[in-house]
Amino acid sequence: MQPSFARRTQRCLTVALAGGTLLALTGGLAVLAAYAQQNAPVIEAPVMPGPAAPEAEQAPAAPEGTTGTEAAGEAGSGSGTPEAPETSGDRAPAAAKAEAVAADAAAALLSESFDSATAAGAPAGWSLEHKNIGGMKPDWGGWTFHTTAEVTGAFGSGGDRGSFARGNGKFAVVQSDTNRPTTGTFSSTLWAPEVALVEHTGAVQVKFDTHYKQGQAPQTAALVAKFDGGAPVVVANYSAQQLNKAMSHGVDVPAGTQKVQIGWQYLESTNNWFWMIDNVEVAEAAPADVTPKVTSLVKPVVTPGATTTVKLSGLRAGQQAEAALGASGAAAPIAGIPAAAADGTVAFDVTVPASQTPGTLPLTISGTGITPVTVTVTVLNPIGEQAATTEPQVWWDGFDGTSDQWTAEGDWEFMSRQQVIDGSGLDRRHTFTRASGVIAVAETKDAAFAGTLTSAPITVKAGDELELRFDSHFRVRGGGAHAGAVTLAFDKGETVELRALTKEEESAQPRLPFTVPAGAKQVSVAFDYEAPAGAGSWMLDDVQIVKPLAPLAEGTKPEAIVDVFSDVQGANAKLQNQVLPGFRNLEGGRADVVISNGDLTGNGTVGQYDSYLAAFEAGGGNDYATRISTIGNHEFYGSDGSANYIKRFLAKTGMTDLGVAESQSPNKGLWGEVVVDDKLPVLWVGSERHEYHGGSGPFVEIWDEQYN
Repeated sequence: MQPSFARRTQRCLTVALAGGTLLALTGGLAVLAAYAQQNAPVIEAPVMPGPAAPEAEQAPAAPEGTTGTEAAGEAGSGSGTPEAPETSGDRAPAAAKAEAVAADAAAALLSESFDSATAAGAPAGWSLEHKNIGGMKPDWGGWTFHTTAEVTGAFGSGGDRGSFARGNGKFAVVQSDTNRPTTGTFSSTLWAPEVALVEHTGAVQVKFDTHYKQGQAPQTAALVAKFDGGAPVVVANYSAQQLNKAMSHGVDVPAGTQKVQIGWQYLESTNNWFWMIDNVEVAEAAPADVTPKVTSLVKPVVTPGATTTVKLSGLRAGQQAEAALGASGAAAPIAGIPAAAADGTVAFDVTVPASQTPGTLPLTISGTGITPVTVTVTVLNPIGEQAATTEPQVWWDGFDGTSDQWTAEGDWEFMSRQQVIDGSGLDRRHTFTRASGVIAVAETKDAAFAGTLTSAPITVKAGDELELRFDSHFRVRGGGAHAGAVTLAFDKGETVELRALTKEEESAQPRLPFTVPAGAKQVSVAFDYEAPAGAGSWMLDDVQIVKPLAPLAEGTKPEAIVDVFSDVQGANAKLQNQVLPGFRNLEGGRADVVISNGDLTGNGTVGQYDSYLAAFEAGGGNDYATRISTIGNHEFYGSDGSANYIKRFLAKTGMTDLGVAESQSPNKGLWGEVVVDDKLPVLWVGSERHEYHGGSGPFVEIWDEQYN
């Protein structure tokens, strides 16, 4: 973030979040009634490909206009099998490689070391599909076959190219960095020979050593499978670096399948990085345990005695799930769970005991052939009559378990942010930091888009002055026509366009006022999006209608004052000489509480903290009775690891002393609450993990202890 310094909040409910963001609801005192589900992390697990795999998991068919499709001979006779899966480490010498192969070859349908390949010629039985490789270096267009010495000799040893220690002799490599086609992007797929199943065990296991470095969008990489010559099905997407690792993927085989073919797709790349693979083995195996995906609320919030519905997908047809609520040793089994339907889905109710105290309860889902998954159920006491909010919420929908209440015309989809990244790549999609759980997505990566997402009718009152708010991530790419629109349709027939979008906005929260017309009792919210292929995307979350605060009357005096600044990032002289002295000159004078709301430093070094704290003290910062600091993303920049950066932040700022008194967490102080002037609750929630590079997240993860 760019430095954006002092802000004064008066007579307001203030919530300080990590990363330099301050939410202030001005104009009235409040008691915060916070329901946890709006910030709940998503439990995600891949669904094994098979008959019930969702369409979104299907890999694209071989690109049209494919050139240079090469088939080299009949059945493969390679000589390489991988070792047991490891995350890193050196391989056996090349001479031992063939001996290791001999031990396992009898059990394998296919094994390949690529040592018999030529630079541009695949081993016997293997084939290549290339698209638009014209202009690339000779013998380096798409998937080719080389040694480490040949790779580094042609492209240099930098950028991790020379560190594929698990690769011995020749290996398959697609090199994109400094190796682009004459125009546009190229695609290349390496296909193993089609193998006939013998035992028909219900699955195959694919093992290989990989050295993959993630490039920029629109480049994608995937392991895919064909069953009896059908369309490719995605086994695994690669959207983050996998350097020098042994991979093992179980692939469910549809009933009746006779032959399986495995492929490695590297699509739509230009001047990106690389993918190298070696020591491939395909063998029949028993089906792996499935990991169910939770499609309902992944962190449901209930009151004692209430019921929540849990929905799962990704099971095998007829599979019986089991569930138990509570900690190990005291968990109560959930009765009446039906077997999975033909599409692998199931739904069941979970009732929390009426005597349950507030806190979190684990709901563990398991069963024969099912990898256990835990859903955290948050239990809150009912909101009492004295509880209130400064802005009454008329309606809210976060798409978690409620997507069936929306009408989607066109290709609007509902998924998590991580699923968006896995399917479409990074390219700033991961910066939708407001997203939580399931979101609505309109994506043009692979095709043009035209569609409208419309809510169910919402009850409103004629004459009310209301405000539509939603979290929005509107990405603009390319030069074609690209437009979004937000529209209200009232039951009396009146339609109002609240906003048209054409310019990019990342992780924003538009606030659009409207008045309910006379005679209207219901309204529907519609999001319309139209764009050509490759023009961008629109992601939405947390759509709500609220009754906003009225403006403060002229001359209103504050009842509580908090001084807030953020994003210093090395501008210590400005903090010392302008910001802190400036607070003293504001009406009402300096407050008793100051918040340094994230990004105190440039990248969290000891020296930067010392310089910041010296400027803070010299500017009079230590004169405040209460000094709150939140940890921002810049406090995590570097390679020291989240735990070390958190420890340093807490030690330097002294925030541990302001943490929740009962907390036993080593991160005590990253979150907490103070009441200002006996009237104004101030909450802060800091990040317990930050992953800056690669798009993984979330950037702020709220843990169960913070809820408890």
